[in-house]
Amino acid sequence: MITRRASVLPLLPLVPALLAGACSSGQPPCGEVEHPPLQGGGHLIGDAPPPGPYSSTPGTSGWHAGGAPRTGVFGGSDALSEPELVLALESGQVVAAYAPTLPDDQVAELERLATDRFAGILTVTPFEGDMGAPLVLNAWATRQPCQRVDAGTVATFIDRHADEAAQQGG
Repeated sequence: MITRRASVLPLLPLVPALLAGACSSGQPPCGEVEHPPLQGGGHLIGDAPPPGPYSSTPGTSGWHAGGAPRTGVFGGSDALSEPELVLALESGQVVAAYAPTLPDDQVAELERLATDRFAGILTVTPFEGDMGAPLVLNAWATRQPCQRVDAGTVATFIDRHADEAAQQGG
């Protein structure tokens, strides 16, 4: 009986593409946790803009909206303003701010995490400014830029940094 071996030669052109895919999936979804300079600042009246720039984008401390924070899942024209985002951080929330370029399935994953697993602690909002990444996890005076949503990274960030304002006297 004669058996034939399949030739690997037709598969050789696929090897670089397969290796590239393996390498890109091995990259961490998020960068290092950053601690921008802590800014002082009080409550803004109405829709008044902050009197100066924040030390990070989005802001993680400093001037913020007055009143009760808006928390939960926001989108489109209902997105949090930057002073509202900082107010949410001051109240102990973690805010996942995402760029309009974040794919819809990633936004849906964030929204699911905020309504199911981390309801009451994770707020999700689009953000129009240049954050340096498609997604940034924010807590008081703390941020972590991400290239994509990773539930484990979100959980770790929340575990370590939720309610950071109370710990730092925000």
